[in-house]
Amino acid sequence: MSSGSLFNFINTAFTKLEETQGLDISKANLRKEKTLHTDETGININGKRQWLHNASSLDWTYLSAHEKRGHDAMDEIDILPQFNGVMCHDHWKHYYRYECLHSLCNANHLRELTRAYEQDNQAWAEEIRVFLVKLNQEVDKAFLLYTSDAADDLLCVHLCRRRIPNNNLLSVSSLRDVTVSISLPACLHTSNYHHKKR
Repeated sequence: MSSGSLFNFINTAFTKLEETQGLDISKANLRKEKTLHTDETGININGKRQWLHNASSLDWTYLSAHEKRGHDAMDEIDILPQFNGVMCHDHWKHYYRYECLHSLCNANHLRELTRAYEQDNQAWAEEIRVFLVKLNQEVDKAFLLYTSDAADDLLCVHLCRRRIPNNNLLSVSSLRDVTVSISLPACLHTSNYHHKKR
């Protein structure tokens, strides 16, 4: 497929979205979602650096190219300022200015932990990475217990330490009261923390 054909397909699709108000409908639905995933990445448009902003849920995705990366662009796109569910994102500070609940993206955590282990020789980082992967697998198993209608409620997973004798277990409780328990890696065991007196 030639780049010219691809360009024409994209322009035709964009025109149809404008004619049917598909972009406004998508934005309106994203603002009402319980959970929203957001990100931005650098792109090149006609030799100039731009930012491709993303807001997505299980049912809706909105992509918008903008000259700016930060909150000016996000405000202009006008999804995040009106969103009040749980926003899942990376650690970039501009997301925190929005009045909603915030959840940090574990895909970003996994990349950072891999880097810390492979480049900085931090053994604890690999323990945490493996732990997060196992935790994700356990949460996936819990999803199988529910119908697709209930699965949306499970998207917001709350992590909390349970008070148990050895204090080395993490409990994952969902909005549907599913609890998954998994052993913590040794580097997170409470017995490994020593508090110094000041």
